[in-house]
Amino acid sequence: MQNFNKLTSENVKDFIANAAPNHKASISMLIGATRKFLSYLADTGLASINAEWNLINPAPRHRKLLPCFSDKETDAILDSVDRNTPIGKRDYAIIMLTLWTGLRGVDILDLKRSDIDWNRKVINLVQGKTVVSIQTELSSGVGNAIADYILNGRPETDSPYIFVRHRRPHDRLSDTTGKDIMVRSLCEAGISHEAWDGKSFHALRRTFGTRLVRAGVPIRSVGEMLGHVNPNSAKRYVALDKDGLRVCCLDISMFRTKKVGLL
Repeated sequence: MQNFNKLTSENVKDFIANAAPNHKASISMLIGATRKFLSYLADTGLASINAEWNLINPAPRHRKLLPCFSDKETDAILDSVDRNTPIGKRDYAIIMLTLWTGLRGVDILDLKRSDIDWNRKVINLVQGKTVVSIQTELSSGVGNAIADYILNGRPETDSPYIFVRHRRPHDRLSDTTGKDIMVRSLCEAGISHEAWDGKSFHALRRTFGTRLVRAGVPIRSVGEMLGHVNPNSAKRYVALDKDGLRVCCLDISMFRTKKVGLL
């Protein structure tokens, strides 16, 4: 269209309707860009379309709230691991690490013996996702699980990684190890699991974050302990603290209500 003076509200609506299917995940960006263009046309006198009247901000995209594990479920998962076998010792140590440090799966698989300071009881590493250095506490339970694997389960190998394959070559585990561990553990623990239900290896990390929130740890501190670059990323764990959310509910007893039946 060369003459923008002929531009109408219907033209704008038709454009958004035609372009929307190609911007399902970024409809807000499409509308924002269109609003800026219409504002430019209005400012330069090329058209008189009011962007605010014709374009309304879309509702924010709904984000599914993925679950964390309850204390009963985590106990069942840990109890399901056979710690009398070398692989069981390895899997148990990996689960304990995630559950009590909140480390991402990729960082646990990349964990080296040199990353653990046994004297100071801390783990120092550079996160694979954010490339940010973090230090996390090594509790006695987690430390004992790792030591038991290294001393009594880990194959003899020169690999620098703590957790290794138990078939040759005894090197770093594959990136699907966390998923494989959870599938086995959930099955042995009798916990129902369906595709996309959020009961993944990463749910152990969500469990750690949710426990911190429930314990009253400030959100900023939770983000730091989880190694988040954006402090607001930890706010998602507030939504999983149902008991804490109930405390925030306002009392509506002062409002008179009546029951309305459906006809």
